Amino acid sequence: MHRALALLALFACASTQAETQQCTTITSVPLTISASGSYCLTGNLASSSGTAITIQADNVVLDLNGHTLSGPGGSSSIGIASNLRRGLRIHNGTLRGFTNAVFIDDHNSPFTYGGVSSRHEVNDLRIEGAYTAISVVGSYSSIHHNTIMDSTQYGIFSASISGAGSGAVNILANQIFNTGSTSAANPVYGISAGGMGSLIQDNAVANLRGPANSAAIRTTTTGNNVSHNRESDYDTAYSVSCTNGTKVEGNLATTSNGVVGCNQPTANTYNSNF
Repeated sequence: MHRALALLALFACASTQAETQQCTTITSVPLTISASGSYCLTGNLASSSGTAITIQADNVVLDLNGHTLSGPGGSSSIGIASNLRRGLRIHNGTLRGFTNAVFIDDHNSPFTYGGVSSRHEVNDLRIEGAYTAISVVGSYSSIHHNTIMDSTQYGIFSASISGAGSGAVNILANQIFNTGSTSAANPVYGISAGGMGSLIQDNAVANLRGPANSAAIRTTTTGNNVSHNRESDYDTAYSVSCTNGTKVEGNLATTSNGVVGCNQPTANTYNSNF
């Protein structure tokens, strides 16, 4: 009797686990996801050109499942892309060799925004060798706990659009290494954050190289909080570059070349920066 009960409990536990792990498997790319649901990789995949995975539905969970999605290197390649979508979660794996590794956009056309993209989460990814590692244009979104290495221009880029509420895009606990180069012609940013009221906190940006107007962390909208980040070994004029109305507190910069603070100091609050 006890043995039967134990087996029944084990079966129930296994069934519950299987239900929580159910997903539509992805076994090859390129692929377009056109229906809501959970999707997962079952092994490493490589894309030879263009976009590896395109998401054309709302409320999609894409789990790389610990695997690697590789691109061709060079220009004009995208790892995971979406446009005018809501409620995407992309997590748990490695992207390597794409121009844009994760590209979540909100454009009706090249020059107009749709005001639709919102409520995304991008987390627990390792991204190597991109031009822009993570780009999220979408309100009320979160980018957290990613490791980003060897990006050319941006480690993380975020923005929100008025039609989708202009809500915060929180950027938390990411590690960003080796962004840009000493020969870069355009400004280089470890994090470029948009979205009114965003929290940029507990990130580490190390070894950023670029022109004098580059920054380890930049904010482009008002009402943000930049706190408890660490910037080290960067060859730029600014550790934090921010718009008016940004609170900057508790950040640590460990370099002889650069300052903690903002190049637009009006109406900013500084507290315990070192």
